[in-house]
Amino acid sequence: MLTLDQIRAFVAVAEELHFGRAAERLRMTQPPLSRHIQKLERAIGVTLLERDNRRVILTEAGRGFLEDARQMLTLVDTAGDRARRIAGGASGTLRLGFTAVSAISVLGRLLRLLAERLPEVDVILHEQVTARQMDGILRGELDLGLARPPFDLPRPSSSVRPSRPLIDPSHPASGVGSARPPLDPSRPPSGVGPFRPPVDSPHPTSRLDLAQPPSDPARPSPAPTVADSPSPLDLARPPMNPARPVSDLASARPLTDVNRARSTSDLAGIDSRVIFREPLCAAVPTGHALAALDRPLAPEDFAGLPMVSYHPVQSRYFHELTVRFLSTVRPRDEQQVHQILTAVLLVAAGRGVALVPASARSLGIEGVVFRDLVHGGGNPTSASRSGNPMTGDEGDELTVENDSGGHPVELHAIWNRGSANPALWRVLDLLDDVEGQD
Repeated sequence: MLTLDQIRAFVAVAEELHFGRAAERLRMTQPPLSRHIQKLERAIGVTLLERDNRRVILTEAGRGFLEDARQMLTLVDTAGDRARRIAGGASGTLRLGFTAVSAISVLGRLLRLLAERLPEVDVILHEQVTARQMDGILRGELDLGLARPPFDLPRPSSSVRPSRPLIDPSHPASGVGSARPPLDPSRPPSGVGPFRPPVDSPHPTSRLDLAQPPSDPARPSPAPTVADSPSPLDLARPPMNPARPVSDLASARPLTDVNRARSTSDLAGIDSRVIFREPLCAAVPTGHALAALDRPLAPEDFAGLPMVSYHPVQSRYFHELTVRFLSTVRPRDEQQVHQILTAVLLVAAGRGVALVPASARSLGIEGVVFRDLVHGGGNPTSASRSGNPMTGDEGDELTVENDSGGHPVELHAIWNRGSANPALWRVLDLLDDVEGQD
């Protein structure tokens, strides 16, 4: 087996071509130096040095080994320094996830900064949607992500279940309500075995009665009805608005306030911070009537227009920003897409108008004109209905006004707070020079 002492001894003799000078250089005597060379040649199995009483000559194998031996010693000398640099985050590897739009606004600036400040950190890029980035960070496959809030929404791979429709017992059953049979006081609830009332009970008792306060023995108990004997599911439901039909309520799904989402500190070890904010703007075809207006566009300007919108699951963030801004009007849902670039390309093809982040202006696609929106695309009122203008649903809950100062589109850096990669923490320190607004 080779040792560092043997390799150092060989390099010294090969460079000096004299055992005496080599021993003096290594501050040792000649006998142990000769033993190092002999053990090295036996371990390798070839003669590296031809020597006699007058001279020392490198063999052909010795010249080849000398080059490798020098590289080994250089690696040993620098390995400690490299380990210290990696431990300090100045060297290493960073696996960075990003969304397509973040590449327009932030990614280039961040990569240039890393090349200047941390040139020894290798960056491996992964273009992924936010949910995929979350999975990658939790599994240790990514160190840092550039993603859109909120981070606690259903993942693209899972189906989004619609809210259970509200049913008003005082109205005739219709639509989804008709699928629920009325309660029969003579039969136990579905899925419950035969029930026997207590022997000393003065009245027949059902399981639903057990959840009610005891009745007055002097008064007969009225037969339970749907109205006065709600099921446990009904008890958990908020009261419905009797002025609206059940069919409307079945399609209603309140919006998530994307700028007031649950903190990622509630999730499994994930931290985040906002690093970039920008306004929404309108992308309209060249020659469109909206392109000729010299003022910021208001929601009513989009009433009845064909709209290129976003998929409510795969691109939920921009879907809800669009729905929120257009909550008071009803454009026509022409097409649903997943990517900002696709939306702009469809606008250029004359398929409709779209709301996009202001950074999309730098895409430079011909046939598209970008126009500012009032309030930067944030909510123009202090509160608005949470319904979906794409489907005509007016909603039944109010959303909170966006408080981002006319820059409702946010980009977050997300990471695992328990990461053991020192380079991540050095990169997070650099984000102060990346943060800003468009």
